[in-house]
Amino acid sequence: MLFWKDGAVKFAISIAITSSLFGAGSFSSGAQDHDQLKSLSWSPKGDRILYGGYDGNLRIKNVRTGELMTVRRTGTPFILEVQWSPDGQRLLAITDKTIELLDVNGKEILLIVANPPLRPAPHPQFGPNNITAVFSPDGTRLALAGWIDGRVQILDAHTGRTEHLFTTINRMVSSISWSPNGRRIAAGVWDKTIRILDVDSHEEKTKIEVAVSGWVKVKFSPDGKRLAWHGFRSSSWLREIESGDERRIDIKDGTHSIDWSPGGRELAVLGWRTLDIWDAETGEKNVSFSVKEWMDEVFWSPDGRYLAALSNFSGRASIWNVRTRKNRTMNNANPLVFSPTMEWISIRDEVRVFSGF
Repeated sequence: MLFWKDGAVKFAISIAITSSLFGAGSFSSGAQDHDQLKSLSWSPKGDRILYGGYDGNLRIKNVRTGELMTVRRTGTPFILEVQWSPDGQRLLAITDKTIELLDVNGKEILLIVANPPLRPAPHPQFGPNNITAVFSPDGTRLALAGWIDGRVQILDAHTGRTEHLFTTINRMVSSISWSPNGRRIAAGVWDKTIRILDVDSHEEKTKIEVAVSGWVKVKFSPDGKRLAWHGFRSSSWLREIESGDERRIDIKDGTHSIDWSPGGRELAVLGWRTLDIWDAETGEKNVSFSVKEWMDEVFWSPDGRYLAALSNFSGRASIWNVRTRKNRTMNNANPLVFSPTMEWISIRDEVRVFSGF
């Protein structure tokens, strides 16, 4: 994620790209007006999609039956992000005023957190609180961060009960990432540090000084062996968890976004004009793709065969086949998300059979 996405306008795609990317069975979800849709999230089984946007409605689309239902209307018209928990049992809606944790049907509200809360007041340098939330890999816990005072809150995702409140950080946390086993959290902090928090013992285990300015976006590798991070248009860094060894990855004009491959062996690093794939074991650059415009976010497909980059400004999306290096670009295609099974691809309010290229 990681925290910022913007909408685009109407969905449009050329016949040539449609025929090469998508198979038969494509359909419009009807879940949201084009201009209203902000965020979507697939269920873990890949059979349903959760939609949220600027009309304040949470909707679920069953891609097998075509059934569409509105599960909740939030108290604000601005839903910024939605998440489906990894265990499939909970829904999350982040709005401009609240963070809402719901049961899978959207009927029972387990928790509502003010976003931003009234206290502490906005900081003169960093602005207002910007709360975000991330489920643990097994979906049983929820981590909240982004307050000016640096607190990190751990919740039981099934009940909404607070398990622990970390208060050892005294500056705003700009990103959080769970370890694959769900026992630790890496927190990127505005004081140029990364903190490793143990959610079982409630201790801060490690404080890592980082050579970036401003915010820090950090991610655990899926195999749990490494951390990767970057700041605003800075270099990226890799750190071995066991040895503490660090490696710098330079990219022209700085890093916009990073993402680990599903197996954790490779790191995708998106810059202004390039998208590079680095081997985390050897430190070598495996592949470099040309990027034709400013892109804000990069992510791997669940099967590790494709990389996608999204532009918040233009709304365009580019997809690369990592093996063949072929590329397809689509207009007005943000948000775009692969289904967990790779059977489908969501592009704004369109759900299409993904045939690859």
